[in-house]
Amino acid sequence: MLDRAQERGERIIREEMSRGREESANAAKAQREELSKSLEGVRSIVDLRLKQLQDDNSKQIDKMRETVDEKLQGTLEKRLGESFKLVSDRLEQVHQGLGAMQQLASDVGGLQKVLTNVKTRGGWGEVQLGTLLEQLLTPEQFARNVKTREEASDHVEFAIKLPGDENGAPVWLPIDAKFPTED
Repeated sequence: MLDRAQERGERIIREEMSRGREESANAAKAQREELSKSLEGVRSIVDLRLKQLQDDNSKQIDKMRETVDEKLQGTLEKRLGESFKLVSDRLEQVHQGLGAMQQLASDVGGLQKVLTNVKTRGGWGEVQLGTLLEQLLTPEQFARNVKTREEASDHVEFAIKLPGDENGAPVWLPIDAKFPTED
């Protein structure tokens, strides 16, 4: 009887253990399924948040790109404007310089025409000589259109007065003005 009771006890224990294992397996399976569902929910929330974060980052990057583009465009336009203004100013200066050079060339041409005339050139030489004598000598030391000798009928343009001869009359040193030309 003891053997039977022992067998019966062992069988009951085995059955209980088997049931316990089945219940544990079922409970573990249920927990795994529940955990799997929870993880699936968390994953979908993380995916949603990640997508929102990516969209937000994309929008912010686009805004930053627009701002940078606007600033670059503004800076580029400003610098190009400054460069064009500088070039324009320089061209205006060149244009003015060319105008001045043309005027100078015209003036030189006019002067050349004037100086090709012998009479005009002689008059110019007289003016230059007169200016030099006025700067170097006092009015009493020279004279214009002087007859250097009493018997001569010609006059010289300028003469320098030197100390007199034995009669006390001044001696005149004639000076003729010539304007040099390149021939």
